[in-house]
Amino acid sequence: MHEDELFCRTIDDIQSVVDNSTSYEILRSSALLRQLLLDGRRLVDIVNRERRLRLRFRVADGWEHPVARMMRSMNPVFLGVLDGIDTGAQFPNTPIRELTRDQFLNYNVLLINGHVYTVRDVISFCANVMGGYTLASHTLRRKKH
Repeated sequence: MHEDELFCRTIDDIQSVVDNSTSYEILRSSALLRQLLLDGRRLVDIVNRERRLRLRFRVADGWEHPVARMMRSMNPVFLGVLDGIDTGAQFPNTPIRELTRDQFLNYNVLLINGHVYTVRDVISFCANVMGGYTLASHTLRRKKH
């Protein structure tokens, strides 16, 4: 399979998860996100090698909203931006930021017992620890038969 086709099918699979999000599909998509953004041969870089597009990720910076700042000051056990990376699902007047891939992967999305977790951490945890990679690999093997 050509890398461009693999990229397009991966994006289609992720869009399908967004449109029909079951717990299984969400977990399985972590392997797709890992393949796109984290693996040694990141699929997004392979496909963009010739195009040289300046990739940007738009996020609603929920951490900077006054409510989130107030909540962080209370030293919560758990705080998440939840839909924080969805620019349409945040509080009104939440600043929208455009991030590079590295900035996006380092964007904080969870605070648990004083430890901050990034987009990269969540993708890696879901893909590698929760079984997203195993589920995706099993699904790919099963489809071949």
